[in-house]
Amino acid sequence: MALTEKQKKEYLQAGGARCPYCGSKDIDAESFNSGGDQAWQRIDCRDCDKSWHDIYTLTDVEGRDD
Repeated sequence: MALTEKQKKEYLQAGGARCPYCGSKDIDAESFNSGGDQAWQRIDCRDCDKSWHDIYTLTDVEGRDD
């Protein structure tokens, strides 16, 4: 089921802490996958049984001193 623009906006504003479908905090994240310039992670809600992908893009880089 596709998310509405309103659901997406509210989910992103909340920092991904709640299910964008039902608002539950009982969500479970799987491991990251990547390809090209994106990484994504499947998220499942334990209350409403919906799933979605969080999509990440590179926003910064910093050096290391080791």
